Amino acid sequence: MDYIVLIVRFLHIVLGVLWVGLVTTLAFIIHPVASQVENGEAFLHFVYSKTPLSRLILAFAILTTLAGLFLYWQGTLIRQMGVAGQVVLGIGTLAGLAAFGHGIGIGRIVTQYGALSDDADEADRRGMSERLGRNIRVSAMLTLVAVIFMALARSVGTLF
Repeated sequence: MDYIVLIVRFLHIVLGVLWVGLVTTLAFIIHPVASQVENGEAFLHFVYSKTPLSRLILAFAILTTLAGLFLYWQGTLIRQMGVAGQVVLGIGTLAGLAAFGHGIGIGRIVTQYGALSDDADEADRRGMSERLGRNIRVSAMLTLVAVIFMALARSVGTLF
């Protein structure tokens, strides 16, 4: 096996785990908890405006997607699979690309939310936070579908 493919595959897996892990933690733990506690909106605003979390998620998403596109273009794994595995991998790929595109769209909401001043109207902040939370849950579900289907592709690919 070509060493470049091996390294890119390793990076695709590790960066994908980091991307999915951060997005799902944000979507299913941080946002729901922050919406239930006092000053939760202020905490979320701090997370989005003062920490590198959004930039890390974006970097992991870009690098994971580029590595995945390289692997797909290179095609070694696809040639080793049957038709069923190729279909399952294709579904995972589409879900991953949809998660990437949706995540880029979320970046605009994050920018708007982070730009709110500390003394912004609480209703505006809450509305933006709820919109952000809904969109992050969609993105998290897309990334989870991508991971599940990509992980299954190799096993299914040997069956048919």
